[in-house]
Amino acid sequence: MIYEKRMILYEKKVNLILAVIFGSSLPFDFIVSYFGIFPNYTLFSATVVLEALGVFLIYKKYSPKLIKVLYSALLSFQIVYCMLLFPNMTLLVALGGICLLGLYFDKIIILVSSAGAWGLILYFQYFVHPLDTKSLIFGSMLVFFSSVAVFFKR
Repeated sequence: MIYEKRMILYEKKVNLILAVIFGSSLPFDFIVSYFGIFPNYTLFSATVVLEALGVFLIYKKYSPKLIKVLYSALLSFQIVYCMLLFPNMTLLVALGGICLLGLYFDKIIILVSSAGAWGLILYFQYFVHPLDTKSLIFGSMLVFFSSVAVFFKR
């Protein structure tokens, strides 16, 4: 019982941290979209809508689990969108996403994000932007070991 209350408080803190991270990324997303690095305002628009919804849910003190799902979906959308726009940065974006989602200490989220990252890396390797063998092996080992470290960090 005490452990569950501590985890709920911890999830609230992580939700606030992600709210600050996503909120502070809004000006950057707008500038990048405005100057044409991103082809349109899709990422900026989705971030604005989901961030506003997340802040509203935090303000109204909704369930931290609902907010966790919302921020996990927002982060996953941003990761996939950035991977599609910058295929040569696939490994770095996947690693960053796994680490941010690992803040929740939820093993299911870590497993799903790691499997999704692996699937996207393989998709990009075979269909979009193949990496050379050294980069693929090094990056795959980096994603694998970071996933294992985040999974067992409790």
